[in-house]
Amino acid sequence: MSNRVDIKLQGDKELIAFLERIGQIGEQYLAQGAVDGGKLLEHHMESDAPGPFIASGISKQGPGFVEVVIGPDKEHWYYVFTEFGASPHEMPDPKRRGLKVLHGPDGEKYSVWLKHPGMIAAPFIRPTLDTKQTAAYEAVAAPIRRAIEQEAARQPK
Repeated sequence: MSNRVDIKLQGDKELIAFLERIGQIGEQYLAQGAVDGGKLLEHHMESDAPGPFIASGISKQGPGFVEVVIGPDKEHWYYVFTEFGASPHEMPDPKRRGLKVLHGPDGEKYSVWLKHPGMIAAPFIRPTLDTKQTAAYEAVAAPIRRAIEQEAARQPK
């Protein structure tokens, strides 16, 4: 009695070719899906942001990965203070036109330091990620899934 099992596999070359095509399709549609997911998050962030200047786009791309950055555009970098808040602090007055501290015979004098009262955080990025993460994943997967299903439908049964 032998412990050997013989299996004859037919269509193995076709199966391998199909799986390779599926991999290429996934790679081809990954960037589109990532952009779609980024746009979905961008839209929802913008509704809670302090203004309409939220942007998304591909920052890095390589074999098997796409990195999308979503957040305030470069001109609105200060939205970070809305997201995280700021503690009270002093800062130099670059124009030397801060608070008037003295008005006398020598003219007006101004402070060279401004006292910022700080601000409470009003996050708009993290809550969007927490509530829309699944929808974003689905948006990334949708074009890949459609393309794979179309390729599978073309295969002989």
